[in-house]
Amino acid sequence: VVDAFLTQSGAFTEPFVAHTVSRLLHPGGHLQISSSMPIRDLDCFSKPSLDATLTPHPPVANRGAAGIDGVMSTAAGFCRGVGVPTTLVIGDVASIHDINALQQLASAGDLSLTVVIVNNFGGGIFNFLPIAKHTDVLSQYFNEPHAVNFAAACQAFGVAYTLCESARDFEFAYTQSQARVPPGCRVIEARM
Repeated sequence: VVDAFLTQSGAFTEPFVAHTVSRLLHPGGHLQISSSMPIRDLDCFSKPSLDATLTPHPPVANRGAAGIDGVMSTAAGFCRGVGVPTTLVIGDVASIHDINALQQLASAGDLSLTVVIVNNFGGGIFNFLPIAKHTDVLSQYFNEPHAVNFAAACQAFGVAYTLCESARDFEFAYTQSQARVPPGCRVIEARM
């Protein structure tokens, strides 16, 4: 039921992104998941690969000192260490906390890393926590609204970038990233 809804509704949501990444992950590739909503969404909405001949790698995660710092840097190091295509699913705030990691991606050589930034414009997880009922402080102190231009950041560091604002665009961009030869690093922003 969930699978049918997420793949047929056409709605571009955080659960759709998690579901699509899990469905289309490069065969034999690794998945790294950031803290906050990405790990929760993948836990609830991921779909195992349709290729029964593959034994999937277990997903990996890194929880920095504040929960979200250093995640892109960790993904770059992990991808370099395992030597196979890797996808990182990360939220916008965690990306901002490690934006300088784009420098590593720009000079990554034969690294094959796709960074999917789920941009809900800041701290969406707090809308699901008890603090959400305190609307007088929620947005200013917890949601961390921002106007970061990820395209400009990627351009400044020389990292390939794609903006997706629809389910169709995201599925196409992510499929292309998983079939990409030669390898390289790229950022796909899923702007909600």
